[in-house]
Amino acid sequence: METKCTGCGACVNVCPRGAIELKERNGYFLFPEIDAAKCNHCGLCLKKCPAAAPRPAPSKVTNEVAYGCYVKDEVERARSSSGGFFQALAKYVLRQGGAVCGAAFTKDWRLEHVIITDEEDLFPLQRSKYLQSNTKNVYADIKRRVTSGQLCLFVGTPCQVAACKSVVGDDNDNFLCVDFLCHGVPPERLFREHIECLTGGGAISEVLDVHFRDKAYEGWNPSHIVVKWNGGTYNRRQIDDVYFKAFAENMTIRRSCGDCRYARFPRQGDFTIGDLWDVAEAELKWKDNNGVSAVILNTSKARRFFDGIRSEFVKVKKVYIRSLTATNNLQTHSWMHPNAIRFYDALLRPTRDCTVDVLMERCLKLDDGICLLNFHDGHSNYGSVLTGYALKEKVRSLTGIVPIHVHLWSVDGGEQSAGDLIDFNREYLPATELIRNRGQLNNLNKYFRTFICGPDVVWRNSGYTADFYWFLFNFARFSRNICSYGASFGYPFLGNITAEDALPERPSVADIKERKRLMKRFAHISVREDSGVEICHDEFDVGAEHVLDSVFLLSAADYSKLIGQGPDSTSGKHPVRYIL
Repeated sequence: METKCTGCGACVNVCPRGAIELKERNGYFLFPEIDAAKCNHCGLCLKKCPAAAPRPAPSKVTNEVAYGCYVKDEVERARSSSGGFFQALAKYVLRQGGAVCGAAFTKDWRLEHVIITDEEDLFPLQRSKYLQSNTKNVYADIKRRVTSGQLCLFVGTPCQVAACKSVVGDDNDNFLCVDFLCHGVPPERLFREHIECLTGGGAISEVLDVHFRDKAYEGWNPSHIVVKWNGGTYNRRQIDDVYFKAFAENMTIRRSCGDCRYARFPRQGDFTIGDLWDVAEAELKWKDNNGVSAVILNTSKARRFFDGIRSEFVKVKKVYIRSLTATNNLQTHSWMHPNAIRFYDALLRPTRDCTVDVLMERCLKLDDGICLLNFHDGHSNYGSVLTGYALKEKVRSLTGIVPIHVHLWSVDGGEQSAGDLIDFNREYLPATELIRNRGQLNNLNKYFRTFICGPDVVWRNSGYTADFYWFLFNFARFSRNICSYGASFGYPFLGNITAEDALPERPSVADIKERKRLMKRFAHISVREDSGVEICHDEFDVGAEHVLDSVFLLSAADYSKLIGQGPDSTSGKHPVRYIL
């Protein structure tokens, strides 16, 4: 599934016949492609795939404390993205005859993981790079080196660290991993096209340097993006660069990043590193704005190495983990921008009439989207999920816009962590961030012009959310289009459920009055039962149309296509039966 694959490359490194290669699907994100002529169906790729079989993190340490630090060498600190922790650790490993693996640009500005054994080659591995790297065959190379007794350090995104450990194994003192606080990764080709825009369409081979976080102008924060090429220089604050804005707002990151399984504790790496940001000044009183590294020790192995390089830093101070969680992807993943799918749909369109920079600007400002509010996230309720999917597909076919589901936090625990339909939802039901309050709902008005409620029993107040009137769009601006499709009251009369297994109770006079006020704002109302038409007329003085449930709006061909994209039902392992 595209939403699960991270492009980590574990499958490439374990295939005994070299049948798998990472390639740009549709010209952009990396996905594995299998050469059927070479494949012998051994299944090792799936067995080692962190997405198919998520690996438990090796951490056995309860993380309560992190460290803030920066290196003594101010030149090294200045050219590092934060406080220079990585280069200090890498030098320590190299001086012991070890090898270091990290992401570096090639001469033609492609990003690949490489292995070095000399300090003179370290600099290209430093500095942040906001795009996805191709890991090639480095995991297998690291495994050979570690097996032969060489100390190896690997640094990458948490999913890449999980992949490396899946290939190499955990139980070896010669193998050290560092994951970083990862926001997500845009595709390499998008970065290259952005650079071409900045250079006026010149050849990318003319580019001399790309620095995403140059401190030379205003220090650590705000950093500048600087691109130099033969004949020119581009210099902007990060917040003024469209590529970085689209990245920061999660519009260009990989879909699996929008549901990352690794942005949490326990972490994958022995170390987790990142920027200390506001904590450096607020808690530690470091105010020189030259960069401070945040370092979390996840294993006893990390503690040993940290003690070995502690003398390299001017200051090393403890800071509570909770201070880092508000501003970093430490315990929660990034949520996809509401216009992310529209951006990639437009990006891949053969008739695209503009550069990627213009397209990113357009899509960041789009405010004419469509959102659906229903029970699409019922991970064990096939009916509610299918109605949400069917309505999304029908609206998409009519408008050309992929609707986004509103992902509401429920009062009984929020997002379910188990269920048969989680993977289906991730793949086929694009959703907003997990919404917990009215402020987040108000923010939807920035991106959506049309709000559709339904189908399913969305108009029976069962205490599903903190505010039932969210299902009547009390947060939508008056300028927005509001309607329902196939909404249901759940009974042939108006009734609320105040407790589990309780009998329905008639709403209060004030409740009915508020519902009537909100339903008067709807441009069109449709319900899925005749009784719903009567309730709308008798209780709320609004007209309603009786319609089919959305599952009947799709054709047999639509469902056949969906079934064909699922697991092989002929294996006998997963029999499925749907009885109406």
